[in-house]
Amino acid sequence: MKNRRPIILAVTFGILLTAGAVMAQEPSAENDSMTLKGDEESTVLKSLTIEGEDRIQIEFDRPALELAIDGYDIAGLTWGQTMDVVQRREVDLLTPMVETSRHGRPAALARPWLNQFRDGSVARFRPALEGVEKWKLTIADSRGDTVQVFSGKGSLPDVIEWDGVYDTGGLAVPGLTYSYVLEAGDKAGNRRNFVGPGFEVAPYRIEHEGSFHMVMSGGSLLGPGAATRPAGADDPWLLEAASWLNQYAATDQPIDIQVSARNHEMAEAMGKIVEEQLARHLAGAAIRMRVTTNASSDAPASGVVMIGVQG
Repeated sequence: MKNRRPIILAVTFGILLTAGAVMAQEPSAENDSMTLKGDEESTVLKSLTIEGEDRIQIEFDRPALELAIDGYDIAGLTWGQTMDVVQRREVDLLTPMVETSRHGRPAALARPWLNQFRDGSVARFRPALEGVEKWKLTIADSRGDTVQVFSGKGSLPDVIEWDGVYDTGGLAVPGLTYSYVLEAGDKAGNRRNFVGPGFEVAPYRIEHEGSFHMVMSGGSLLGPGAATRPAGADDPWLLEAASWLNQYAATDQPIDIQVSARNHEMAEAMGKIVEEQLARHLAGAAIRMRVTTNASSDAPASGVVMIGVQG
């Protein structure tokens, strides 16, 4: 049998093995291994022939991997103190906003200083009666239909407030005349009725059952006030209405506009004015406005505009 001698090679870069009848390079007697030095260029094992059951054992010498990582020395991870965070300067958001205002103001602005629409109750009643055991306050519209009833037992409250909502869910209309009757009874069973003077409600805004509404008279749109306004000037009520809508509603929320007058021509003319002027000051697309006109013989003489946004 042939003498089997393992050949041990220490390699760093690469080894070329070729099969053939070429005889393997014999190692010297002084060194039984063939070594390729990784730190010298052009050190190549030209060919190697394996015959019979001869085997080759290749050993790789690899240097130890040492990673010099110290969190205290890495840039950007410098350790600080608590006061470095507490005294950190806040981001200045005001200066860039003021800077952009030099280039003109957008039309869709909130104007919180406009406050013509009444907020809260549209009417307050202050009964001054004593010795009352049971009472009822009835509010009726110009047709005599009951729109809201307040009642109670015992002494009357100092103030009875009406928010403008009918018991059917409708809203009070500026320009219509309302009346009220107070019925009071004492412990002996005596009853007396007190009829109050007629009254009208001013334009108002109200949040009711998750919705937001503004109700105004149409007198400023087609009345004498509109004729004396400078050309191109917007109606002050509609300007405030747009301001409230920009504060309350999202830019994609539908806006429901209902215009009522005593004839179709007047209702259509008012609806057109409302749509055109609101479109100039509303944030978002004007297509989200839905204008509905209605002609009714019992509408106020100056007409009425109701603007609503569902919550």
